[in-house]
Amino acid sequence: MNPSPEDLEKLIHKALRALPEQSAPQGLESRVFAELARRAALPWWRRSYLQWPLAVRVGFVILSAAACAALIGAWILIGRSGALAQVASQFGQDFQWLAVARSVGSSLLQAGAEIVRSVPPLWFYAALAALAACYATLAGVSAAAYRAFSPTR
Repeated sequence: MNPSPEDLEKLIHKALRALPEQSAPQGLESRVFAELARRAALPWWRRSYLQWPLAVRVGFVILSAAACAALIGAWILIGRSGALAQVASQFGQDFQWLAVARSVGSSLLQAGAEIVRSVPPLWFYAALAALAACYATLAGVSAAAYRAFSPTR
């Protein structure tokens, strides 16, 4: 007969109450307080952003927003002028090998797509099944090796 959830809760509560109190390892308290003191002694700029002084946080947000606005404005100005087209044409002349590499890569991708299309779908399903079987075998062998070679508690 299965106990009700309330009975199970009472049983677990009673078992946990019967356990002895656990004490912290020696020296843990001193190490914790030493770490807290070390963190408290850090200068404000080495602490978390939320621990910075309010004026510095506000200034940081304002300066960051101004830098973003300046970058966006510069990008718009460069886009409207003919400088961007000049840079693109100069880049194209200096790096013609990129166009060749792009066409070679495109040709390789098209050839790979043709090869994949010519393989029957059943072969893909068989390969996926084999891969899943290999993965399951690896998991099983790993679990068996862990149980065989790990010390029992």
